[in-house]
Amino acid sequence: MRKGKAKGEKDANADSDKKRKVSEEVNEKGKKRKLEKVVDNEEDEESSSEADKEVENEVVQVDFDFFDPKEIDYHGVKHLLRQTFPETGEDVESFDFGALADLIIEQKLIGSTVKMADEPDSDPYALLTLINLHHHDAKPFVSKLKEYIKSKASKGALKRISDIFASPKGSGRDAALVFSERLINMPPQIAPPMFEMFVEELEWAVADKEPYDIEYFIFISKTYRETEPQVEDPEGSDDDSGPSGKARKMMKVKKKKRKQAVAPALDTGNLYFQQEDEIIEKHAEFTFDFAISQDIAPDARRTFSDHGIEPARRVLVVHKDKIPVIVAEMKQKIVVA
Repeated sequence: MRKGKAKGEKDANADSDKKRKVSEEVNEKGKKRKLEKVVDNEEDEESSSEADKEVENEVVQVDFDFFDPKEIDYHGVKHLLRQTFPETGEDVESFDFGALADLIIEQKLIGSTVKMADEPDSDPYALLTLINLHHHDAKPFVSKLKEYIKSKASKGALKRISDIFASPKGSGRDAALVFSERLINMPPQIAPPMFEMFVEELEWAVADKEPYDIEYFIFISKTYRETEPQVEDPEGSDDDSGPSGKARKMMKVKKKKRKQAVAPALDTGNLYFQQEDEIIEKHAEFTFDFAISQDIAPDARRTFSDHGIEPARRVLVVHKDKIPVIVAEMKQKIVVA
């Protein structure tokens, strides 16, 4: 529950009621999440006529609700933040994700999480919030975030992002880093109501003279390129019909060399993991891309490689005047089918 006052006479209860009201409106308009769950209907192994398993589509209806970040969300928030920065290299490992999660939870006026309606104490499935990079500049982990973003900027974007960061505190040109994260199986239809509440909370906070008068909103968007899948063939067995021992060794050597090669990217350009990021990019003042280093968890790297995905990131810098336009377009284009 929020403890701070919002615009006018809207207090903590009013703000929480607002989240509840938006959630109910989402559900009433048919935006109850209908997740298709594939259920394997296994047939008797002895049946010769039904050799393949039948797959039955079962619609599972799940109601989601919107909540303020709270202390019980600490680990869930940290997990979602790591999705933005999946690398395990020194520059990312030096981030204090715990302190960042604490700051997000401590902000009583801004931010929402999404959970199952009947499980308010569970880990969040989605998060939308921001941190004012100018207001919190004295915090070491905020300074590291800014240096990380500058280190990833293209030559043409470096001066522009550096100028934004260099604006004096209190000059009316503050920049904020927006965290818009959700689990991969969450539907995009949660984005419009989350962003709508986000904008309203910002308006209330600014009216109360809180440090959320942001000029530039910085998004680190998850993108990917399609590559040739790198699924390796199973190693040779003891079957005599297979290659000889010497030939098998030669195959293993070739396979090891193949494994070290970088998968060729297909000519698809960068695609977005989250649908709403396409809309945000349309209204961005400038953008730049950067690759994800090979310093990511081995399981994640293997999964991306096996499925023909080369992950990357795109930084989207948006002026405050474009945020209402973006939200309006989200409401128009991201709808329940």
